[in-house]
Amino acid sequence: MGNPYAPKPPGTPPPDPRRFQPPAPAPEDGAHLPLAGDQATSPAPQGTPRTPRPPVDPDAARLATRSVMHFGLLMLATLLTSTIALPWRLVSVAIGLLALVVGIRALRRIWRAGLRGFLVVAMSAGVIMTFALALTTLAVIPVWQIEMDRQSCLNQAITLSATSTCESDYQRAITEYQKSLTD
Repeated sequence: MGNPYAPKPPGTPPPDPRRFQPPAPAPEDGAHLPLAGDQATSPAPQGTPRTPRPPVDPDAARLATRSVMHFGLLMLATLLTSTIALPWRLVSVAIGLLALVVGIRALRRIWRAGLRGFLVVAMSAGVIMTFALALTTLAVIPVWQIEMDRQSCLNQAITLSATSTCESDYQRAITEYQKSLTD
C-alpha cells in the first residue's frame, strides 16, 4: 500500500468533489421534506436533529453526589454487618432496607440533575447488589437453629479437627433440612 499523503502522480484525475461535500443542512423553517413518493434530486435528510440536553445543574449534581456517598456508606455498613454473629446479623437487613431507600432516592436525584452515563449504571448495580445482600441475609431465618448450632460449635472449637467436625455437622444438617423440604 502506498503512502496516502504522498502527492498524486501526474495525469491522475482529480478526486470527485461530490464525495467530500458536507451534507446539506436540514431546513429550519419547517419547509417541505421529501417523502418516499416525492421526486427529489437531493438526498433526503437523515433525520431531525435531537434537541440538546439541558446543562447539568451544579447544585442538583452536588446533592446527587452527596446522596451517592450516603448510599455507599450504608451499603458498606450492610456488607460489614452481614458478617457478624447471628442475632446481630439481622441488623444488616434493616441497614440494607435503609440503603435501598437512600439508593433509589439518589438515582432519582442523579436523573433529575441531568447526570448520565457510568454513575447511573453504577448506582443501579449498587441498589441491586444491596437488595441481593439483604435477601441473602434474610435467607438465614429458616435455618436459624442450624446456624446457631454451628456458631456455638465453632466458638468452642480449639483444634482444626474440631473445626472440621463443626463444618461437617453443619453440612449434614443443611443436607437433612434440604431433604425435609423436598419430602
